[in-house]
Amino acid sequence: SFAAPQVQGARALAQQRRAQLFPAAGPLLASTWRALAIHTALDLNSPGPDYYFGWGIFDAARVVETLEADASLGRGALIKEFEIAQGQPKSFLVELPAYTAGTWTVAWSDPAGNPPALDTLDEPYLPTAILVNNLDLTVQNLGTGTTHYPWILNPDLANETSAARSAAATTGVDNLNNVERIDIAATSQARTFRVTVT
Repeated sequence: SFAAPQVQGARALAQQRRAQLFPAAGPLLASTWRALAIHTALDLNSPGPDYYFGWGIFDAARVVETLEADASLGRGALIKEFEIAQGQPKSFLVELPAYTAGTWTVAWSDPAGNPPALDTLDEPYLPTAILVNNLDLTVQNLGTGTTHYPWILNPDLANETSAARSAAATTGVDNLNNVERIDIAATSQARTFRVTVT
């Protein structure tokens, strides 16, 4: 596939732009670049990930726009890198103006776990999570108290018809993946959210 070299080449150009914006800053983590790629991907089919297009089409221009927006608002305003410990979640307050949608993405590089026996790896769905570090992302609307959860794929639809496969995403607690993303639609009201990584 030529997708991998195209994405990597575009990511290298985005890395070059970041170095121009923050000449004294160290490089971003690989997990941060992955989060940026997923966060800014052009979604196709139904909202959220699906079994045809994953998170969507890589959009290098939107990655660079996000880097530039982070620079204009103050480094770390939009792109945060941090460590958390067991039982010590990190939270941030986010103000969304009226008619503004919100997207939050967290990704991490998980160390090697204990995979199941080789004869089960061909199954479309592993019933047991093998993450070593299982982070959870939630976004709470402080005005309504509603808590939003990340996208998850329905594993029962992995081998179904094309229509079912393209609408395979729902939201909930994700214990299987080392990337989580939450999308919240725009409304006519300004809103305040608490974003929490646990």
